[in-house]
Amino acid sequence: MAQDATSRSRATEPVLTRFLERRLWSTDSQSTLHDSVAFQRRSYERATTIVRVFYGLSILWAVQTIAAWPAYARLQQAHPLWPAHWWFDWFSVRNGVNLIFWAYLGTSIVVALVPEQRLARIAYSFALLQYMAFVNGFDKINANLHGWFFVSVFLIFLPRGPWPGQRRVATRQYFLTVIWATQVTVLLFYSLTGIWKIHDGFFDLIHGKTGVFSFNAFSYIVASSLFRTNIDTVLGHYFAKTVFVGWVLFIGTMYLESSSLIIAFRPRLQRLWGIGLILFHVGTQLVMGFTFPQNIALVGLLLVASPFAPDRVRFKDAFFDLPWVHLISRRIAVLRRRSTQARAFAPASE
Repeated sequence: MAQDATSRSRATEPVLTRFLERRLWSTDSQSTLHDSVAFQRRSYERATTIVRVFYGLSILWAVQTIAAWPAYARLQQAHPLWPAHWWFDWFSVRNGVNLIFWAYLGTSIVVALVPEQRLARIAYSFALLQYMAFVNGFDKINANLHGWFFVSVFLIFLPRGPWPGQRRVATRQYFLTVIWATQVTVLLFYSLTGIWKIHDGFFDLIHGKTGVFSFNAFSYIVASSLFRTNIDTVLGHYFAKTVFVGWVLFIGTMYLESSSLIIAFRPRLQRLWGIGLILFHVGTQLVMGFTFPQNIALVGLLLVASPFAPDRVRFKDAFFDLPWVHLISRRIAVLRRRSTQARAFAPASE
């Protein structure tokens, strides 16, 4: 009886919801209502902690900018990008710079103290946007804070406080939905990066150029970067000479990046995938000499410490949740089921 009711309920769900559940989403189902509510409560408590840590780290990023503050204030002219350009010319360069840096530092401290206040979250996102518009207005776009900014915008939509001890199931679910949206945003950035690499690689392959699918592609990229930047890295010279290992890791990185968005629908893989993305950033630092600490922090908070990930995951379940492995395994299961049904209805041989 209950199974029939569940089937009818699923039949009336929107087409997109049914597609996501059948094709993308994969997780442990809670056996009872009590289990589901308990899991949601635990996830909610973890999510509120993640938000507080996010705003605590925001102070760190703001403090790191203080070292460049005096140099920017001494500039004779500056041309911020459009989010700050519309008001910056009303002031002198020194006053405009001071206003941006004081606002960025001040709002990061305030929002860390009172993250439950929506006005504080709005003020922080706005100040961060003004800071990014200013520092990226010097003919070079630094993408280290892009993900951090977009996550801060989504967090504006969190419900009003107080958050601790929230008893309303609907409020907890709404809170978790916002956190899930931040996961989607961060993972989408990685997927777009990986897909763009694959896109360029196919065109290079068609035109006979050295691209990401070339056997020596990674070694070529590393050697070119070391020569252009004239920096010495821990593993740069090794990978500039070792072709096969670099090629394997580069192909693996493209798989890791391009498939990342799917992980938002695979809670059992989120911690493992987060570790993989962090290792990717660590490897970039070891080989190329640069990395984005803000992205590492986001991945650590939203994936490694994911509020949706189950406490224990079997290796078999995690393996069959892997992007494309999941799709292939389901397709094989469908073919086997059809084959079994065909044999069951086949006429018996005389």
